[in-house]
Amino acid sequence: MVGTVSKKRLLIIDDEAALLFLLDRFLTRTGFHVHTCPNAHASLDLLRNVTDFDLVLVDLTLPDRDGVELFIEIRGMLPLMPVLLCSGYPFDTDSLPLPLRGRVWFIQKPFSPRSLSQVIDEILDQDSTKSIL
Repeated sequence: MVGTVSKKRLLIIDDEAALLFLLDRFLTRTGFHVHTCPNAHASLDLLRNVTDFDLVLVDLTLPDRDGVELFIEIRGMLPLMPVLLCSGYPFDTDSLPLPLRGRVWFIQKPFSPRSLSQVIDEILDQDSTKSIL
């Protein structure tokens, strides 16, 4: 179809069920196709089979795995996947090993769904203008 824009696909990994529900509803209404996972194990199982997400949002505090460890595993599986890390605690992406610092961003909780949507839009807009050499 002419003029049809595909929805951007997001994977949100967070153990807070209420937050997952809220973000799923809000981001779906704003035009994203959202998939949620409540823990690292479920997200890795999913990412082994589905790799066409446009962005992955990873909470740094998960019950079954440290979020940084999960990020490193995701980066190993999908090295070009944009990843947005989030936490209620401050985090500096410069603390990550140098080879992992590209295509990773951070947003601190609490955030509003609207501010998250804006950050995601900025990341995806920025990412789509980069050429990979």
